[in-house]
Amino acid sequence: MIGRGLRGQRGGRDAVAGGASPGEAVPYQKRLALAGRYLLGVQSVVLAGVGVAGVVVSASYGLWATAPTFVLGLRMNLAHSALLLITAVAAGASLLGSRQVLRGYTLLQTVVYLLVFVFGLAFSVGPRQSTGLDLNALDDGLHALLALIGFVVFYVLIANILETGPTSPPPSGQRRCG
Repeated sequence: MIGRGLRGQRGGRDAVAGGASPGEAVPYQKRLALAGRYLLGVQSVVLAGVGVAGVVVSASYGLWATAPTFVLGLRMNLAHSALLLITAVAAGASLLGSRQVLRGYTLLQTVVYLLVFVFGLAFSVGPRQSTGLDLNALDDGLHALLALIGFVVFYVLIANILETGPTSPPPSGQRRCG
């Protein structure tokens, strides 16, 4: 009994959270984690493309000045392009790390882009466009989507930590709830 934790696994909760194979705790966890990694990979490639296009379009206008053209409807300047490129590189790099690194990155992405979204709604959607990033409604939508992607992937990656149901059939004569 000593050394046994949740669900009878050696090492207790840490074994489920950090080192146990996903199939031991939640049968569908491997597929969800793989789908989350694919989603972050696609996000990384798309953001890299938009960020590079934003740099090309706005390179001659300065760091905070907005180019008169749009990239896929997004209002771009060098600062906004740099933010998207940093996100793309960080997401790609986190895919190469462990699940803990990926969980940390997705949580950080969720918080940062939720703040950028709220900041953009509060200060940019008026007649003056009063932020340095000069965001429009489509930019705010992109930031909300990035926060949502980060949250969904984070939640998928912690599913095996949150799952508390029985992993074996109930004893004969008893019914399983749920």
